Amino acid sequence: MISRKSSLEKELETVLKQEQRYIDKYKEKKESFLNQKLAQKIPDGLQEKLDAAFSKAFFLVFDKG
Repeated sequence: MISRKSSLEKELETVLKQEQRYIDKYKEKKESFLNQKLAQKIPDGLQEKLDAAFSKAFFLVFDKG
C-alpha cells in the first residue's frame, strides 16, 4: 500500500535537511582571510602580547568608564 506524507511532514523533512546542511557547513570555524594574512606576518609571541594589551585596555575602559 502506498503511504502518502502530509504537507507538514514534507516541509519538516525539507527543513531538517536544510538544517543538517547548515550545521555541516559551519561545523568548523573558519579563520577569516585577514586573520590568515596577519598570522603569516606577526610572530606568535608578539600576537600574544597584543592580545593581552587589547584585553587589558578593554577591561580598563569598561571598568572605569
